[in-house]
Amino acid sequence: MSDEVSKVLRPHFKDYEIRVVDFAGLSYEELQKYPPDIRFIALFFRCRRTGENLRDFPNITFVHVREILFFPHYVVKDDHLAYEELMQGYGEEPRNMCELINRIIAEGKAEGRAEGILETKKVLAE
Repeated sequence: MSDEVSKVLRPHFKDYEIRVVDFAGLSYEELQKYPPDIRFIALFFRCRRTGENLRDFPNITFVHVREILFFPHYVVKDDHLAYEELMQGYGEEPRNMCELINRIIAEGKAEGRAEGILETKKVLAE
């Protein structure tokens, strides 16, 4: 952009400071200074990068459960954290990582049972 155009446009735009944080590269101790919801998202990316398991971090209590679960579902297309799936059969939202992980495991077991039943029916029908 030329200096002339810049002088004309500059007063109409705020100068925002942007900080880029590599959450996935931060240690667990460094992540403790962030709010729990941000910490969960950071740990989610860290676990995807390093192969760690989210089950190793059970003490994170959620503040905005729906938003937390929508983020991985829509951003990285991870259906294991789909809000609607995790709420089926439960009256309230998960409050922390332990409850969330238990629901994910229960969902996986239910899917496995359903597939096993279908496979058994196919074998018996032959």
